[in-house]
Amino acid sequence: MKEPAQLTPCAAYPYFDKIQVWLPVPLDQRTLDELEAQCGLGGLYQQTGPARFDPAFRQRLELRQPSVDALTWAAGRNDILLNRAEIAVDYIFSKEAQQKAAFRFFDEHLVRRWHGKHQKIKRVCRSSRDGKRIPQVVDHIELAETRYDAGRSCNKIACYLDPVSRVTGELDCLHLEWHCNGVRACRAAGIGSTSELLKFDHRQFWKDRLLLYEVDAEKLGRLVRNKRDGTRSRNANIEYDKRMRREVNLDLKAGNHFLRSTSCAQELIDKMGPCTAWGIRVHRALLPIPNDVWLPQAIGNG
Repeated sequence: MKEPAQLTPCAAYPYFDKIQVWLPVPLDQRTLDELEAQCGLGGLYQQTGPARFDPAFRQRLELRQPSVDALTWAAGRNDILLNRAEIAVDYIFSKEAQQKAAFRFFDEHLVRRWHGKHQKIKRVCRSSRDGKRIPQVVDHIELAETRYDAGRSCNKIACYLDPVSRVTGELDCLHLEWHCNGVRACRAAGIGSTSELLKFDHRQFWKDRLLLYEVDAEKLGRLVRNKRDGTRSRNANIEYDKRMRREVNLDLKAGNHFLRSTSCAQELIDKMGPCTAWGIRVHRALLPIPNDVWLPQAIGNG
């Protein structure tokens, strides 16, 4: 895998890809039209009817790529409920090869805290059938166009290979977004109410959550050996191989074996971590990769 510095994007644009709010009193058509004009390519989706969680809320709005004006409208109201947000950043590259290499880099190294045992990595491509693009799950990242680190979840990271940026139209875009589903997830992200949308610090958000790790194969093998033997060895298990006529690092050999059995750091943690049958403290074998080159510089909605 290439070093992050070799994959440095030309630009990084942070924004809200989507926010979902509920209103107690439905908006009139003129206001809806004005709001739609203040959204991006995704436009505005509205659904009128009582919310299942509270019938006092009567209209659901999804504002896609909302502009500063749309966020200002939402922030200025104290009668609406924010219960979903998709916090995104678009990375722009000078070449398609760099875009795809960055996609593979995130797939291999990106880790999320509190990744539940039922939250599986899913890689998806879209195949053409009868003139339609049908999502299809694939095993290898080289075949994928989209990566999700969970299915239905309060928090989820999605990464897409986009031909163009949704907010600037620039080519060779890698789209990364964090899905916050539910009031509690939005609050944990720092947007407990719509009044906090305009002052949201995108850079700090990703600094805290864009966790990238390399796995030290030798340490991993030693952790497995210590767990198996009930020991606390801190040194590599090295033996002389008479057939090969050289010393062999058995911990490194075992660690590489376990790495080959998974495709990324997150899957390794999910498979062998403390909450699994293996019960290995995998975090001790993780080496942090600096995320500075991936952090958006701007504060605000881009």
